[in-house]
Amino acid sequence: CGYNANDWGDNVTLDVSGCSAVNPEVTVGDNLSFIFYQDNNTLRFGDNGNSGTYPRDLKCITFSNDSSNPGDDYLCNIIPPPPPGDGVFVVQGHQQVSRSWNNITTWDNATLNTSFYTSGICYGNGTFVVVGDDNNGPFPIIATSRDHAASFDNVSSSNIHSDLSHSFYDCEFGNGVFIAAGTSQTGRSVDNGSSWTRVDTDHAYDVAFGNNVFAKVSNSGSIKISTDNGLTFSNAASSPATESLFGITFGDNVFVAVGDNGEIVRSIDYGNNWIASSSTPNGQRLWSVGYGNGVFIATGTGIILRSTNNGDTWTAIASPNTGRLNSVAYGDGTFLITVGGKTLKSTDLGLTWTEGIRTHSSSGENKAIYVDRDDL
Repeated sequence: CGYNANDWGDNVTLDVSGCSAVNPEVTVGDNLSFIFYQDNNTLRFGDNGNSGTYPRDLKCITFSNDSSNPGDDYLCNIIPPPPPGDGVFVVQGHQQVSRSWNNITTWDNATLNTSFYTSGICYGNGTFVVVGDDNNGPFPIIATSRDHAASFDNVSSSNIHSDLSHSFYDCEFGNGVFIAAGTSQTGRSVDNGSSWTRVDTDHAYDVAFGNNVFAKVSNSGSIKISTDNGLTFSNAASSPATESLFGITFGDNVFVAVGDNGEIVRSIDYGNNWIASSSTPNGQRLWSVGYGNGVFIATGTGIILRSTNNGDTWTAIASPNTGRLNSVAYGDGTFLITVGGKTLKSTDLGLTWTEGIRTHSSSGENKAIYVDRDDL
């Protein structure tokens, strides 16, 4: 016995043939017998065969062979459906995560069970992940949410391999795998962010996923790719990049990366070979790049660049804010840029921008993502 959440393949049944103590008449903790019943070595959802009696998310239950101590999370909280809206923008700051379900009209704040320096956010398979450090060691801290980013719980330090001992900057999801990029380390999780191992030791600032490839960027123009779901990373076959690269994204079958001195490079062959953009109208540091509806947007300090030909040429766009524009996200017909706890918003594919409302009180390096309601 000793099953855990990962054994619930369909969130309905669990083979418990190894658990001799399972008995539908035994009350464990908060009346566990009224939530499950046993049928031919299988625990089933509900009471007395009625699978609709207790509609709960079973992913957070921990089983053990000690009937008096089934685990900290043995009884699940009911997860309500997401609020109305086409999808959600989620933004993280130093010690806060904020959500907007109404196209950046209003924001609410998520609950973090501890205060820590968050620096990146990603989503996949029903799970939001924020990464960062404790701003003291710094030691890596990772937190996950399975309730539409309403609340986050820290991953136990025992589930973060001891080789992962530095800060994380950002993360990405693809093919059932989370990858986190950071200081002298790249982390990998295959169980929805519950546990993490180290797969690389370079200093990576950002990571993107597309066409079954993870690509991450680093100092001195370094670009590494993985074609085995993040198990191993190797240098791109060729790249003209020489500057440190801080942001990378994927869209329309193209990877685009940006960095110091206005450097922009792109790959049209799954990250293997990279070429420089034909024209870049700015020579200052670029922090981030995002994609939406045929348009790439790159940002720096008071800088917005726009490309409609897969990152080959770029046009400078007026920015209403001169601060550090940290992140770009797109969804529901809207581009979002984060800047020191504030937002910039464009509803015309990045041609014009207006100041949005403040996300939260943090003035940190905010990162933003958008998740469509159908993907929640």
